[in-house]
Amino acid sequence: SGLQVRGDVAAADRGWRLIGGAMQVGGRAGNMAVLLDPDLVARRIWRLDEDAVEAADKSRDSRRMLHGLQILPEAGSIVFGFDHGSALQRRDMCNRTEWITAGKFHHSVTLSPDGYELWALRDGGFASDFAPDDLTAPPNTGLERLDAATGKIVEEISLEALVAANAGLGLFELARKDANEVETNEVAVIGRWISDPMHFNDIEALRPEMAAAFPDFTAGDLLVSARDINTVMVIDPETHKVKWHQTGGFMRQHDPDWRPDGTISVFDNGMSTGVSRIQTVDAKTNHISVAYDGAELGFYTRIRGKHMRTTRGDLAIVSPQQGRAFELDAGRRPVL
Repeated sequence: SGLQVRGDVAAADRGWRLIGGAMQVGGRAGNMAVLLDPDLVARRIWRLDEDAVEAADKSRDSRRMLHGLQILPEAGSIVFGFDHGSALQRRDMCNRTEWITAGKFHHSVTLSPDGYELWALRDGGFASDFAPDDLTAPPNTGLERLDAATGKIVEEISLEALVAANAGLGLFELARKDANEVETNEVAVIGRWISDPMHFNDIEALRPEMAAAFPDFTAGDLLVSARDINTVMVIDPETHKVKWHQTGGFMRQHDPDWRPDGTISVFDNGMSTGVSRIQTVDAKTNHISVAYDGAELGFYTRIRGKHMRTTRGDLAIVSPQQGRAFELDAGRRPVL
């Protein structure tokens, strides 16, 4: 019947919270972003849609799901996109459109360390050296850098570019279906790619204040999640080289985050296992440990999902397929 917030305000970490999703406010259902004050009172509501987007292939409203939401603290604006959407948009505090950038953006949009640019994920529209009908061409998907003030695309890093920059790594080819050709003993057989080989679902640049904790990386390096190959990787945005990757140890993961202690926190969906977890990966040793086991609270979301640490270190988790978000204190007790 609407947004329901339950918890102990005194026990929860003080601070403002931005919640995005499908909900009902004022008798009207839809995709929305809600800003809660430290007392958990809704202070601002953005109703999010694509009414102003001009696109010939827009999905129906019920098909679109808010998936990618970033607040711009200095301006109080938000940037958002939808799964099955047709654009990335920026709205001001009064929900007025500031810019619209057409394209099939999805899953994630994050602010660059300097606050002037955004990193996002997009399908389609990338330049390619392959012929349009070449079935061996990598699918048209990749990473985008945009000007936060105007929405103008500043840089594109396609899957094709990542494959070319990492020849011999073999990581991306996990999603290529190689033709066996046993009978012909063909020498130069190049396999076809599956339709959604990477399923990129998060991108986040390393902030300068955390760079010292990651001596093998440089501020601005990109932490990227590729769900369909169970891989989290760090990419140099200039050379497109993969500096580090962890494959396995989680199942169809989302939302890897840099941590100040030199570890990387990962939302492990645990697809098909019935339990989701928050995992921690040591970027130096690749050791994986369980930060939170969802079996404690019946936490499981087969797909999607976000997590973060609050200012005092509480663990905030969004479980989309269960329609809930919750926060755990240092003792892993639910406070919200």
